[in-house]
Amino acid sequence: MIAVAVFVLFLAVAAWLPAGPRAAGRGEPGPVFPAHVLLADEEADLKLFHDLDLDVDGVFRGYARVYLIDEELAKLRHLGYTVTVVQDEAAWRRGPAAPEAPGSDSVPAQYHTYATLTADLQQIAADHPDITRLSSIGQTVQGRELWMVEITDNPDADEDEPEAGYISSMHGDEVVGKELCFNLIDYLTDNYGTDARVTDLVDGTEIWIMPSMNPDGTALGRRYNANWVDLNRDFPDQFDDPVNTPAGREPETQAVMSWRAGRNISLSANFHGGALVANYPFDSNTSGSSVYSPSPDDDVFVSVARTYADNNPPMSVSNGHSSFNNGVCNGADWYAINGGMQDWSYVWHGGHELTLEVSNTKWPASNTLSGHWDDNRESMLAYLERVHEGVRGIVTDATTGAALAATVTVDGNGFPTYTDPALGDYHRVLLPGTYTLEVSATGYSSVLLPGVVVTAGAAVRHDVALTPLDAELLPVSGCADSGVDCDGFLMPGQTADLAVTLRNLGVSATQVAGNLVPTG
Repeated sequence: MIAVAVFVLFLAVAAWLPAGPRAAGRGEPGPVFPAHVLLADEEADLKLFHDLDLDVDGVFRGYARVYLIDEELAKLRHLGYTVTVVQDEAAWRRGPAAPEAPGSDSVPAQYHTYATLTADLQQIAADHPDITRLSSIGQTVQGRELWMVEITDNPDADEDEPEAGYISSMHGDEVVGKELCFNLIDYLTDNYGTDARVTDLVDGTEIWIMPSMNPDGTALGRRYNANWVDLNRDFPDQFDDPVNTPAGREPETQAVMSWRAGRNISLSANFHGGALVANYPFDSNTSGSSVYSPSPDDDVFVSVARTYADNNPPMSVSNGHSSFNNGVCNGADWYAINGGMQDWSYVWHGGHELTLEVSNTKWPASNTLSGHWDDNRESMLAYLERVHEGVRGIVTDATTGAALAATVTVDGNGFPTYTDPALGDYHRVLLPGTYTLEVSATGYSSVLLPGVVVTAGAAVRHDVALTPLDAELLPVSGCADSGVDCDGFLMPGQTADLAVTLRNLGVSATQVAGNLVPTG
């Protein structure tokens, strides 16, 4: 009977289905409000909401929180759904509300406005010029600067260090993360040079933090940007918007995409509110169904999500939905969306990114901020430290030593990691185990690295020199000892400790007893 009812329901709304990829924006819709929609058959109902392009914001036991306009509310009720409009937290908490309780020295007694955030970030950058750079990566629809803070020991230099980052409040009414990111900036800069853990983290990592991706939305007291677009539905999507271009997207999205294209972020997270969970890719699938949709790096994602949740006491026991596993969940298993930033970061840039829901209330009273900081501080630090695990190295041209823009692929995993072209360094978070890596670059013979052993703790290093395809080839010393004629396999100065794929010759080679032997 359920299947028949769902089929009839789809027939009833067929004319309402949007054409083409799911829209990220609403144009000028008039009032948008949150509502709770009761779910009779969760998977079927969520699939219908996805196909109807409804802005689902969270799914809990028995209901979905959905942002609606009047027309959508009427149609859902017409289809038989029980819909209850709920209070919009941001509508009455937005703006420079007076402090509700005294704050500590390190936590503001009230939420930052755009003006106070700008002033405080400028002051921190002025007070800590040796480790901090403040820059705008672009402007919002209404002309506000999108502030990005870099914290590292040599902020003006490219170094062989992993990059990690946090971005918050792309939904303008989800503001706890904005204060957490500001607090972390303040904490790292104040404790550098006196706290060994902070000093090690800053010295060995390029840390990027954007406290507010949607300051227009926060100033307006709403989820959307000034064009009424949900920025976490506005990124390229592997399933329904698979062209990785900023063209046609919102200025905030374009700014982040352009900034990210010039960086090599290995581990990152974006902050939200309205639940307590560390959410990991994939956010969707080919059907748009709300079912578990693992990526090839599912083990890594679960592990780093556990790091965040396990260090956050309220999150570690959160059970707001059946898909939550003590504070972690797969994105699509909770509810499917397209155009989210975490999937885009992973699919097109090879970085591991989470979506962190850090408060059940989106815009809680300001006297709760110190408690949220206490809950999240260790999680934020421990998560950043995970970027130093796995495998790392530098990829260069074997003839010149110049850094290369290269791709590093784990055997059996179609989502690679990329080097920083300026220095050639790569950093790939992997769990302990034994892996085969392939390192490749346009115009060069690929290198196969079998038997790469990753252990717990610091990343294992594997530097790689790639041979240009048109380079002069010389005989391999000692290779004939294997009984195989393998002349012409290595460049001058190379040794037979690497397995080289000679694509220009159509011959593959592998390592046997220290010598290179043809395999095909």
